[in-house]
Formats: sequence, C-alpha cells, structure tokens
Amino acid sequence: MKKFIIQLFIVCLFAAGFKGTCFYIPTDFEEALYSIIYGFRYNNSDAGFVDNYYLAAGADGKIYRSTDPLTDPWIEKNSGTANNINYLKNSGRSDTAVTFGVGDFGTIVRSLDQGMNWTVLNSNVTGKLNSVEFIGSDINNVIAAGDSGLILLTTNCGVNWQTINAGITKNLNSVYSLNSFNTFIAGDKGTLLQSSNGGMTWNNRSLPDTASDLNKIGTMGSWFFGTILGMVGDNGSLYRTTNFLFWDSIPTGTSEDLYEIKFKNAGSGYVGGENGVIRYTTNGGTEWFSDFFISSINSERVSSTLILNDTVSAGVAGNKIIVLHANETLLPVELSAFTHTVNNNAVKLIWTTSSEINNSGFDIERTNVSINSSQDWKKIGFVNGNETASTLNNYEFTDRGLNPGKYNYRLKQIDYNGNYEYYSLTDEVTIGAPDKYNLFQNYPNPFNPSTNIVFEISKPGFVALTVYDLRGSEIRTLVNENRAAGRYEIKFDGSNLSSGIYFYKMKSDGFTFTRKMILTK
Repeated sequence: MKKFIIQLFIVCLFAAGFKGTCFYIPTDFEEALYSIIYGFRYNNSDAGFVDNYYLAAGADGKIYRSTDPLTDPWIEKNSGTANNINYLKNSGRSDTAVTFGVGDFGTIVRSLDQGMNWTVLNSNVTGKLNSVEFIGSDINNVIAAGDSGLILLTTNCGVNWQTINAGITKNLNSVYSLNSFNTFIAGDKGTLLQSSNGGMTWNNRSLPDTASDLNKIGTMGSWFFGTILGMVGDNGSLYRTTNFLFWDSIPTGTSEDLYEIKFKNAGSGYVGGENGVIRYTTNGGTEWFSDFFISSINSERVSSTLILNDTVSAGVAGNKIIVLHANETLLPVELSAFTHTVNNNAVKLIWTTSSEINNSGFDIERTNVSINSSQDWKKIGFVNGNETASTLNNYEFTDRGLNPGKYNYRLKQIDYNGNYEYYSLTDEVTIGAPDKYNLFQNYPNPFNPSTNIVFEISKPGFVALTVYDLRGSEIRTLVNENRAAGRYEIKFDGSNLSSGIYFYKMKSDGFTFTRKMILTK
C-alpha cells in the first residue's frame, strides 16, 4: 500500500473563523475515504496525560489511524470487513475509547481501544448504513441509520441491534444527538425525524418546503438560549433552527451539493461538498465566502472534516486527507446576540457577549445605504468593553436624529493589542416605511410578565402573529388581521402563563419568521 505526502503552500481564507496563510497537505491513499474523526482518552497510568488519536475510513473496509495528522503517518488497521465503511463515530468521552463504524450491506464494526483493533458486529440487516451516533453520554445506547428508512438501535454497546420502524422509506443520511431527549435523523427529500425517548420512537418533522436531499445534520454553535442546529443538502441548501421546531433556509452562495457542516461557535464555521467546494462564514451564516485557490487544488467531494484547534482543520476528499492551517487565531470575544430597535428617528443597538478576553471595547460604525452605494463606514461612537469576562455582558448604543433612509450598522471590536474584528447587524435598518418583512427579537428577554414584539411589513396585507409553547401548541394569537405597511410593536402579557420557553411566529404575504422568548417568574 502506498502513502505519500505533498506540501503545497498557498494563500487562502478558510476555516473556523480565521484568516491567514494556509498550507494544504494531501495524503494520498489507494481507496476513497468517507469519514474522519478525532478521539482522546486520559491515560490513568500517567495522571494528566491524554492519548489523542485520529481515524479515517472509507472504501473496501479500510480504516487508518494516526496520532497527529500534521506530523505522524496514517497506519492501516484491520477492520475485519471488505465492505465500504461510510461513517465513523466515537463516544466523545475521556474515560472510554468506544468507536463505531457503519457501512454497506449492514456492516457495523466496533473498536474498544482507540481504533487499534476492530470487531465486526451482527446487525441482522443487509441494507446500506450511512450514519451512526451515540445517544447521550451512555456508550451503550447507539443509533444507526441508512437507506430505505433503515434505523437500528442498540442498548448494549452493539451486542444486539433492533430494527426501528419509523414509517419512512426514504434514504436516511445523517444522525445527530444532543441528548436522549433530542435526537435527529436527516434524509432524502427533506426528511427529518426527531426522537425524544432515546430512539425508540420517531416523530416525522420533515421539511415541507424542500425537495432537496439532506446529507448532514450538526451543530452550528450555541447562543444564549441553547444549541443551534444546521442541516446541509443538495443544491447548496442549508437549514438552521434555534428551537428544534422551525427551520429557516439560509443561502450559502453555492449550488453544489453539500455533505459537511462544522462550526466552532455561533459565528464561525464552514460547509463543504461536491467538487471541492468549501464555503466559510464568520457571522453565523449571514455571509458566506469561498477561496479560489482551495477549490482549484481539490475537485473531490469534501465529505467529512474535523476542527483540530483554533487554526487548523482537516478533512477527507476522495482518496486524500487535506489539512489546512491559518496563522491567526480567533479574536477573544464571542458575540451571542446583536439586534436593534427603532423609535421614530432613533436606532438603539443592543448586543451581548458570552465571553471576553482583553476586550478594550467597540467602535460603532454606520453607513447610509440610501445615498452611499460604496458602503463607506463612519464611526459614530465607542462603548467600553469589560476587558476579560466569562459571563454574559449586555451593551447598548443609541443613534439619534436620523433622517429617513436605510442604514447598516456594525461593531468593530478592538482588543488591547490593537487586533480587531467586525460584527455586522444582519438587518438593514429603515427609518420610514420598511422595504421588507421582518420579525425582531422581543425585549426585554427574558421577561416577567410582559414583553414587546416588533415586526415590519413592507406592503399592506394580512398578518398573523401567534405564540406557541415548547410542544408547538398555539397559546395566543396576537395579530390576525390586515395591516398597512409599517413597523408595529405588540405587547405580550404572560401573566397567566407558567415560566418556560415560548415561540412567536409571524406570517404575512408568504413570509414566515419565528423567534424564541423566555418567561421567568
């Protein structure tokens, strides 16, 4: 078997929210690779020592292992099968090293020693398996999914597998589990299943507005209210949810089929797919960028990746393992929210940081879109930061006396070393009649007992604004009538409701928006 490494130094912009000079190190194998993972385990014989390992798998049952993809070789391990292995998953626990692999013809393999040795398990099925996932933190509970609606469940770490009938015949491509109460499977033609009891039964949450195959589901980081999930699929499709009930379609700027999604935090991440496409974002998916040089040196499908650290990502593409490195780390401020309100001709900017290191503060910058097509930004103020903090910090700034028009705002976060990063407000601010439909985050939030909900409609029409509970049951209708074009603020009183998470949803003229709010008593 041949292995060789080629280094080609290029200039690129890529990865989990960083920019800089990158190098590309393809490691060529004889077979195509489909999955790559990272694992670690504390070595009890040497207190504090951590064993790191990396595994890659693919066609003809090949599994390779390395202790460092940047410097160490990839050594082939005997998987015990010649069938394709389509996906690998380890437990993610530091006290054990259980890893599963699934593949064609019902193939399931398992390692109990960091990928050194493998055992072929009896799945009792012959269908193609595409994904496998641990449910919660218990290594005994594992779910696998595959073609024609195939779902397998084990509660004893793979010794026995039972087939679960979810009433689905479409191909199931990806499994993701937050915990035993929230496990998801994504599949062809917008198929989405959700289980709240460890995979025993499944609810059909398929997306009604898409015919795209969904190829991968995973986290897009977290925010104040919990985990953000994303799904990528054919034709560059990306769907995002913050409440696990309603999914928003997010443009990625590509029509290539996507098979991978990875985020380091709620702002920084990337997607990958056919023809070597890699698109990255530094603002949670509002804007996506690509790099010509990266795409030009790899035309194979980017099917699986992992983030090694702040500056390095690795992935498999065809028969290559690709490592990309940047020389600048992430800036030490994580923005968890950035929104605004308008009161006549004044704009209040409101933002929250979830962590800060060495933060001097924020320049507030504005551009008048109505008269300035070149997007020249003007500094209009400065707000001091909290230097170093690990708790949530709330900030606000009010821009007063604005003339009618359209405005964009951004923050320039600056640390004491002079490094800086921009955070753009996702919504264009309109003073006067709005030119698009929008639903804003309620304020205050959390609230007790009342809060304000603001929405905009750009032309006269019927508007429905409804509040739901966590189960998706309708709680109250706030608006259900024709409204003139404009900006509206509705007060919601939760005096007769119990504490918890609620959702409010606006529908008008084919547009649908959903946001989350928290009532605390």
